Amino acid sequence: MDRAEVKSCHGQASFSMRVTSRASDETLFIATLSDPPFHGEVGASTYVTGPVSAFFREMAEAWTGWDGVKRWAALDGELSLSATTSRLGQVALKIELATLTSTMSTNLALEAGSLERIAREVSQVFEPGF
Repeated sequence: MDRAEVKSCHGQASFSMRVTSRASDETLFIATLSDPPFHGEVGASTYVTGPVSAFFREMAEAWTGWDGVKRWAALDGELSLSATTSRLGQVALKIELATLTSTMSTNLALEAGSLERIAREVSQVFEPGF
């Protein structure tokens, strides 16, 4: 598996990550954000910041909720993820894509019960054999 997709439980917005190459110290991937009629993608790396799967695993482990904001960002800022949760168990995942000339961001609504599945799928992409 070289691709993971996260879909909002409200609306048509989605976020996907497709691995393009792996090395011992980084994984290169294409991050795609779609929120019709808008669509964007950037190349991103896990170099220094570690696998994005750790971010999704942290959310899944705290599926009943957490205080504050959970964050993951690529070293050069081309991809940033942040997540918050409400007391009602609703998770808001904000995805931001950035290039030298433009930015795109959207929020995906996730259900707490879907976090473990999402974390597992992302881990299978970024940490084969996990």
